[in-house]
Amino acid sequence: MAIYKLGEICFSVSETSKAELPIYTLNTSDLLRNEVNPVFENEKILGQFKKTAKKSDILFSEIRPGNGRWALLNEDLKNCLISTKILVLRCISKIILPKFLYLLITCKINKEIVKIAENRSGTFPQITFTEISRIELEVPSLEEQQNIIDIIEPIEKIERLILEINEKLISLIKNMREKNDFELINNLVVKEKNAKKNINQISAKILKKQNPVISGFEQPNTYKTNSFYAPQGTFLFCSIRTYQKKFGIMPYEADYNGTLFAYKVIKNQTSLLHSLLNNKIWLDFDSLSKGTKMPVLSEEDFLKKIKIPLVEFEIKNIFDFFIKINRTLLKIEYLKNNLIKILIK
Repeated sequence: MAIYKLGEICFSVSETSKAELPIYTLNTSDLLRNEVNPVFENEKILGQFKKTAKKSDILFSEIRPGNGRWALLNEDLKNCLISTKILVLRCISKIILPKFLYLLITCKINKEIVKIAENRSGTFPQITFTEISRIELEVPSLEEQQNIIDIIEPIEKIERLILEINEKLISLIKNMREKNDFELINNLVVKEKNAKKNINQISAKILKKQNPVISGFEQPNTYKTNSFYAPQGTFLFCSIRTYQKKFGIMPYEADYNGTLFAYKVIKNQTSLLHSLLNNKIWLDFDSLSKGTKMPVLSEEDFLKKIKIPLVEFEIKNIFDFFIKINRTLLKIEYLKNNLIKILIK
């Protein structure tokens, strides 16, 4: 076991490139707890997209580093330009394995990284590689690193199986047959808007694209204003940039940011999910949104100008299925993180 500073076992990659067509971009919002979702660009690429990365690099958001915006690349990112707000970390292979460093950064020293970000002056928590490069870590031999990885990977395999079940359920609902019958969204929901409780928060940043499962929470008071409370099972819809197609079902009670619409869905849960998992309704949302830089859909338009097709078969209490899947995934993540803290001194 040897002690190293983070900057001695990895380095920050600043390589830039002109990607070949078709071009994809990767922003902080396109990363979430080892999920990577590059965005196809058919318009002018913004100047912030300059970096490149390859297989085994670790991507880690400089902004709000506690929000799970990180990933270990399992393949090269071809024709993809990465935001300058994302650190691209590359291991020094004779000292540390990429997977082991990923576990260290995301589980073992993440709180220390978050503390550095919060102590930095600015409008929001942010880090630089120079600042976190001074963090000291105990690093075992490469053989011991692999032994620890071998213990963690079966847990990750279970996690992947649960995610596969989630994807199959999503596919089932998405491909359901529709009746020739429609309902306004307003007739399906009751608004949830209660005084915040200063508990874990949810914002658009941690919602997924066309997936009701929420992969984590933000810290209490991440957003000190324009926040409200909602109970478990609340349906959340992101009203800003609807082209990102974000919504979710709350697996636990939480405070939520005011850019989200929050409702109790009182009927036709399956039909609502069916529409949101297909693309047509999102084109309607986009057409009703106002603004250029940050298009916003009004709640009035969302509720009273959009009709959804009803499906032939409603799965009873479908939200509860997704809540159970979501809770299982969160418990697996908790188990994995705590096991890592025990195994890695």
